Amino acid sequence: MLEKTSSSEVLENLVSNYLKELAKTQENRIFYKIEALENRKKAIDDFVFERYGAVSARATESLQILKSYNTFLKKQDFYLRGNKSASYKCIIKGDFKNNYKDTDPKELYVALNYLLEDREFIGKSDHFRLDIVDVLREILVLSSNSTYQKIKEDLHSKDSISFLQHSQEFLTILQNLENVLATRNEFSFGVYLSEVKALGKTAADKKLIEQIFTQKIIASNYDMSGLIKTLYHPLWSNYFLAMQEDLNQKTIKARIAQFLEKWIQEPKQLPSFSVGDEVELVLEILQNYSSSNKSSIL
Repeated sequence: MLEKTSSSEVLENLVSNYLKELAKTQENRIFYKIEALENRKKAIDDFVFERYGAVSARATESLQILKSYNTFLKKQDFYLRGNKSASYKCIIKGDFKNNYKDTDPKELYVALNYLLEDREFIGKSDHFRLDIVDVLREILVLSSNSTYQKIKEDLHSKDSISFLQHSQEFLTILQNLENVLATRNEFSFGVYLSEVKALGKTAADKKLIEQIFTQKIIASNYDMSGLIKTLYHPLWSNYFLAMQEDLNQKTIKARIAQFLEKWIQEPKQLPSFSVGDEVELVLEILQNYSSSNKSSIL
């Protein structure tokens, strides 16, 4: 762990202030925008034109679904967005119990398809590209939650064949989440890491900032490309392997803690720019979903 010094405390304050500003950017995402729309009682079709630069009946239908979904989440006091999302991150804290309710992503799948159907009219808007990634992110998080429940059942029933199937499905979800988030700078760990390291004046400062930032970003539970690829995916892969080896929980947690500490200390080589086309990748993932006819492999 990091040793507290006057220098490290100054850098930690810099990182904390950066994270506060980062949290504000979450308001640009579609679920927050819809919440603001509800508060202002603004007509959804007007909002669609304002956000996407064109009239779209399908987009209006989509946002009506998303608005209902958002209201449901508020009523249930159950949020799946930004830094409060993704039950699969429970492994980071060594808690293998799922504390999140199971919510079906089918309505979100319909809403996403509605947006994509009118991409000829609204697809040039950068907001459209951000929103389809954001909605798919939510679907993937819900799917990871559902698959994790099945893995727990497999472990309880000692069904090794089903465990292998569902654990692979879970890792596939993580890979899809990594790929789709990498198309947007708003979801890129590499982008934010590059920005925050620029706050340091020396190589030593930059190294310490990186370590502080990675510790805090884990605690914040953000969904970010780069973070999934280098941390969550290998962590879960190691966890599933350990379960197959029938190791006890104490040994597994020690192994995870060792991996996590090493990851925090080592320098990160991640792209500080988006990769891939949002529309093409979202369509590809949805096509795989449709052909398999299984929501769990999203």
